[in-house]
Amino acid sequence: MGIDIGTTSIKIGIFDAEGRCIALTSNEITLERPRPGWIEQDMFEIWKVVCRLIRHVLRSIPPNKIVAIGLSGQSGGLWLVDENGKPVRKGITWLDQRSSDIVKDVELARKFYELTGWRLLPGQTMAILKWIYDHERDSLKKSRYLLRCKDWVKLCLTGSICTDYTDMSTGLLDPKTGNYSLELFELFGIDMKYSSLLPPLMNSWSICGEVSDKAARETGLVKSTPVVSGSYDVCSSALGAGVINNYQAFAIIGTAGIYSIVIDRLILDPNRIISVSYHCVPKRYVLNCQSMLATPALTWFINEFCKDLVLEARSKGVSIYELCEEIVSRTEPLSGGVLF
Repeated sequence: MGIDIGTTSIKIGIFDAEGRCIALTSNEITLERPRPGWIEQDMFEIWKVVCRLIRHVLRSIPPNKIVAIGLSGQSGGLWLVDENGKPVRKGITWLDQRSSDIVKDVELARKFYELTGWRLLPGQTMAILKWIYDHERDSLKKSRYLLRCKDWVKLCLTGSICTDYTDMSTGLLDPKTGNYSLELFELFGIDMKYSSLLPPLMNSWSICGEVSDKAARETGLVKSTPVVSGSYDVCSSALGAGVINNYQAFAIIGTAGIYSIVIDRLILDPNRIISVSYHCVPKRYVLNCQSMLATPALTWFINEFCKDLVLEARSKGVSIYELCEEIVSRTEPLSGGVLF
């Protein structure tokens, strides 16, 4: 069973030993905007959706046939839990812009890339952590760990606190050593004691725990089913597409537009545009550049300008995107002056 915690939807699939898909289901999740530029998610809602989707997909196969569970998910953002493993506040996603003023510092961005191999963007964990440190320190005082979104679901499944190298290599690791870059706390002016928020690291393929008794009751899974740590969704997508060898390239058109290449050695970009992370395949790296939004722009356009098509799709019982595809396929090339 694979569980993917995306930014705008959660997907769960079951596959056989040859990689054939046995069952697949998904559900959108809410992006909350409490203030302009802020984008948060309810961590409890994420877990409830995961439980519902697992129960749905298990209609296709007996739970005792599931030999292992793996996870992938959105990276970045800030997902704080206390010493009891409970959320301290709403999760802050990588789309969040509250730290925009912080990341405008050119020298900060330069040093950040030197330490992590990543462009400094508002949704980076350290940038958001700095904002929380300056404006909402009580949340940090209550926190025991900062996680990635998939690690929160992993915690709910197993009770284990951990993360993996691929997910933390998006702005928290030194890519040369694979260790946390603790110099980041000094760079951002955050008290070094908060470096204790960083969770234990393990390989993406390592078993991090087993389905707990509580999670088994909530999901319908069999207690003690092994759970594998999993990886950053960009790396999981590459693995699923078979992109594991040197110089293979891939594109992901999802919430973000991500354009990447796999390489067998560490390369840093002197222009600090191309970011580098660990792959979930041993001895491989992923070089990537990103546009912050891709498919949500289409969703916005449909919702604002294509209400007639939405009604038509419902009446025909087809996907709105099938109708859009049909219209586009009949359209001559060139936009006639529209810029996107």
